[in-house]
Amino acid sequence: MTTPVRRTTGCEVRPAAGGVFVALAAIVTVMVVAVMSLFAMSASASPLARAQNAVGVIAHAAGQRVGAHEGIPAGQGRERAPAYDQTVVGSCVGVTAEGPIRWGPHNGPVPLDKITMPSGETVASTFRSGSYTQLTTTEDITLYHAYGGQSGPLSPFWTRTMPSGPLQAQLDLALNPAWGNSAEAVSAIRVPAGTEIFEGAAGPQGVAGGGSLLGGGSQVYVPWVNPDWMVP
Repeated sequence: MTTPVRRTTGCEVRPAAGGVFVALAAIVTVMVVAVMSLFAMSASASPLARAQNAVGVIAHAAGQRVGAHEGIPAGQGRERAPAYDQTVVGSCVGVTAEGPIRWGPHNGPVPLDKITMPSGETVASTFRSGSYTQLTTTEDITLYHAYGGQSGPLSPFWTRTMPSGPLQAQLDLALNPAWGNSAEAVSAIRVPAGTEIFEGAAGPQGVAGGGSLLGGGSQVYVPWVNPDWMVP
């Protein structure tokens, strides 16, 4: 008796070919994920405050921003980019989105804690709870500065609210009398769009003999003020 020979038809070999395809696809997927994980490694020496999508930022308030076309290798070294056309190596290499960044004890202390005033305080400490917003102006804005006595018309400290008098300025801006600012006059500047500023509420200040000035008014810190911005 002859045993019938079973022929393998074309449709019966397709499952085997499909299995090979699935295996190859799995291998390719693993390779792609591995390569992507290499590029996904953080280049920052410190955590970012939130999801961000531009390229390059440095921690120092007076430093330079880096364009999206420039390389930024991870590493420790300088806080400030030496020039726009050079690669940045910094202690806070990362990215910054186009938009305000809220700084405070929860994600700081950067960047204004690195700037110290003659009194020994950091600029960050002059904001209520050490919290402030870092932003780049999108339009021209007018800022005001109460001054007098030992304080001149130009300063890095400003306010969005025009002071109505020395007492109101001293209370809202927590102007410690020890600073020598009598707040008898008011100067104004027109800050152009594209300027980086830091703003929040003025923090309280203790005064000699006890007590304190509560502050709470609008406070804007402008790292560099162009005298040409002065409003007549």
